[in-house]
Amino acid sequence: MSYRKIYFAGGCFWGVEHFFKGVDGVLSTMPGYAGGTVDSPSYEQVYTDATGHAETVEVIYDPSRVSLPKLVRLFFASIDPLSLNRQGHDEGTRYRTGVFYDDPSDRAAIEAEFARQEQRLGEYPVTELLPLQRFWPAEERHRDYLGKNTSGYCHLPLKAFKYLRLYQDLELLLGDEPDPIARQAQTAALLQERMGFFWTGFYNVSGDELVLGPFQGPPACFRIARGRGVCGSAWAQGRTLVVPDVEDFPGHIACSSESRSEIVVPVRGKGSGNCEGRGSGEGSGSGEAEGAGNRSCEAGSSEGAGANHGAGCSNGSGEAEDAGNRSYEARSSEGAGANHGAGCSSGSGKAEDANYSAGCSNGSGEAEDANYSAGCSNGSGKGSGNITAVLDIDSTFPGTFDDTDATWLELITELV
Repeated sequence: MSYRKIYFAGGCFWGVEHFFKGVDGVLSTMPGYAGGTVDSPSYEQVYTDATGHAETVEVIYDPSRVSLPKLVRLFFASIDPLSLNRQGHDEGTRYRTGVFYDDPSDRAAIEAEFARQEQRLGEYPVTELLPLQRFWPAEERHRDYLGKNTSGYCHLPLKAFKYLRLYQDLELLLGDEPDPIARQAQTAALLQERMGFFWTGFYNVSGDELVLGPFQGPPACFRIARGRGVCGSAWAQGRTLVVPDVEDFPGHIACSSESRSEIVVPVRGKGSGNCEGRGSGEGSGSGEAEGAGNRSCEAGSSEGAGANHGAGCSNGSGEAEDAGNRSYEARSSEGAGANHGAGCSSGSGKAEDANYSAGCSNGSGEAEDANYSAGCSNGSGKGSGNITAVLDIDSTFPGTFDDTDATWLELITELV
């Protein structure tokens, strides 16, 4: 059996090890101490923060069952990637976060996940990315600590472990089912069954409105205008909204008087960014985009051609061609497709001219105005045009949702 290794520092190694033991495809784990200036350190030495070690977990995995990018993605879901030398209540350089690899060929895949996090967070993670210098296994009493001490301390919230299991089960459940409504229905059902929320469901984009889709819970509003309530605001702003008390949210729409807190996560169309997904063109690192479908893809500095309600594509010289109801974007390009085409910009400004089109930017600006379309950005700006739906979840208790829910639900919507 072939296997590979990767090393994760994510705060107290008790919780990190327990987390990765729950990942399908992980064969074994070992807590220990990475880096540092002292050979074979004791826990007591590392605890002083004077040795330079980081509490780390060695993860041995089967690459035929779980990929390195997925492991890194799950790792980021388990930490606060913007917190320096602190995770949960644990503080000190020994609790710094990091990904350490022993095979240089792994670095490119890990870097891609770091870039993905930067795009999601709006800033680069403070998490270290380094080749492993050395690793010392921890003492026996620390190994599988939470497996042997079920009531022991863990800096990770319990719901992180529930979301991990749910995420993996949902991935298997959805499989290669091509129908988006069917995928939404199964997602809402599993979320409701596992997490016990008051209301869980989807609203799908239709023109300037969100229209009720598959859901679990009591009857809800049929339609919500763009910018109205939590759902419409999340769609308009292109970001996840966590509302501790809906009564304090300006313009809240009371579909049910029992709802007290709410989280809404935009669902983005398949094919943007990495250009993977049903009905999408394909894009590679070299920037080649081809094929079409009804999705949007972003390439490097590339050439591409769309077809079948395809995409306006642009190349380095800024020429766009073969536009249909979607658009492709190239990094150093500007151009407008035809036939309900696409507005694109290559500078720091804004892209417009939507309506069955896509606004795209590759600078620091924002993409906007994208009904039935996709807005893309590859700079520091935000693309919100490729939102096809929102996932809406309500609770009857104030303050139910936090960053843990937001992180995991954003991962889950990527499966939909």
